[in-house]
Amino acid sequence: MIESSINQDLKQALLSGNKEIVSTLRFVKSSIQDFKVNNNLDRQLPLDDQQTIVILNKELKKLNESLDIFKKTGSTEKIVQSESEIEIIKKYLPKAPSEAEIEAIVEDIVASNPDKNMGQLIALTREKAGPMADGSLLAKMVKEKIS
Repeated sequence: MIESSINQDLKQALLSGNKEIVSTLRFVKSSIQDFKVNNNLDRQLPLDDQQTIVILNKELKKLNESLDIFKKTGSTEKIVQSESEIEIIKKYLPKAPSEAEIEAIVEDIVASNPDKNMGQLIALTREKAGPMADGSLLAKMVKEKIS
């Protein structure tokens, strides 16, 4: 389970004194705990991987938005820190499908569901591609296929 891996890696980072990993994993762990509290879940039990992936993706999105702002302002130190945090979090996420893999999925879904509208096709494609697929790329490809 992803949450267990995060906890284990946090312990290792604490023992080795790696402040960067400790800081990032603590903030991730805090987000997971917040999710549990907000959804009235048992804080002692680990989340399933799908829920953890959703939380990690939200945190990645926030970090990427911050990174864009830091790049615009030229804050070199914060850019390096954000990029490092992004890489640490990405280690816990499943690999995103490539553009070619997404295209193959889109072709298959569109061919096997000619009577569906664009929204339904995007939903089916997202379901098959998984949570790590780029949603905007997916929607763009579906739109191109049915046009």
